[in-house]
Amino acid sequence: MDQLNKEKFERMAAAEHPHCLSIFIPTHKYGMEVNERKDNINLKNQIKEAGEQLENWELKPREIDDFLKPLQNLLEDTGFWNNQQNGLALFRSKDHFEYIRSPHTLNEFVYISNHFYLKPLVPLLNTDFKFYILKIDLQDVHLYECTPGSIEKVDLGEDIPRNLKDVVGHDFEQKYLQFREGQTGFDKTMFHGHGEGKDDKKDEVVKFLRAVNDGVMNELHDKKETLLIASVDYIASYFNQISDYKNIHQEIINTRKQQHLSEVHQMGQQLLEDEFNKHKREQKAAFEQALSNNNASYQTDQIVPAAINGRIDTLFLNENEVIWGNYFRSTNSVKTDEKQTKNNAELTNLAAIQTVLNGGRSYIMKEDEMPESSTPMNAILRF
Repeated sequence: MDQLNKEKFERMAAAEHPHCLSIFIPTHKYGMEVNERKDNINLKNQIKEAGEQLENWELKPREIDDFLKPLQNLLEDTGFWNNQQNGLALFRSKDHFEYIRSPHTLNEFVYISNHFYLKPLVPLLNTDFKFYILKIDLQDVHLYECTPGSIEKVDLGEDIPRNLKDVVGHDFEQKYLQFREGQTGFDKTMFHGHGEGKDDKKDEVVKFLRAVNDGVMNELHDKKETLLIASVDYIASYFNQISDYKNIHQEIINTRKQQHLSEVHQMGQQLLEDEFNKHKREQKAAFEQALSNNNASYQTDQIVPAAINGRIDTLFLNENEVIWGNYFRSTNSVKTDEKQTKNNAELTNLAAIQTVLNGGRSYIMKEDEMPESSTPMNAILRF
């Protein structure tokens, strides 16, 4: 329910109902905010605001209560609040309820219209920024393909060992039970020096990791994306020495403790933040070059029609700006308004959605990060 991919985005973008509610709040994984239920209280306040807005849409109190009930139910779900990331988006229409956890912090926002507000989530669909995570220990092996908004398991095939027992056979329990992590300190120290059985154990682990590497290379042999190792230090170190993959990240995702897959995904993104920011800087430089060649714009009345007509390659949006208005297909033009009404829409959201649907990429940025910071939207045009 809580991951966003292109198919889900397209489905949500196509939704059209009299009352589509979108709520965004920042959330926390741990700390005082979790202990004092601050995120829970924040959502309760946003639900209250949504109820007040729904009154303006002439819904009766009973209709509002029924409409908001799925959101109200989350307030008492302890397990839900103990498994958050940095942002939470909730979407409700007459026949639909969905929430998406975001690794990015989301600003508080409540939006009701005949469509959903998806702008804050479009960075999760920058699928041109892709990486892999290999989660590996002696009892389990998984490879994941990741984007900022998704983490999907990759099938490594039946010939790849899933654990050390597949390599060492029936002697596994007698030779390794006493070394299981968390019982007697099964860590990198067991391979230091010499002694009875130590070299044998190292050889078996190396044999296992070589087999894992073969499976990974079958899948990634022609890839160039960064590979992150999620493991304990000594396994990551040995795999790094053994592996044929050319772009393994120097730092690891340490998984000595049990971690939810979404947390592993988020830790991977944090390690790659510099790479992702470099990608954004390159796109900002591309905007400046395109602007000098008349292939870019920072004007709302040009950018919104360009997005709808599939002309935007890259869209930059100020995270704090909203523009109310309408797009008129008959004249391919835009009219802006001073405030929201029942008959208009938020135009930066419209531009973001249409850019993604037409195969472009969108970045949500702080004002001082925008290529042209004096306007809410900047765009590199395709033609």
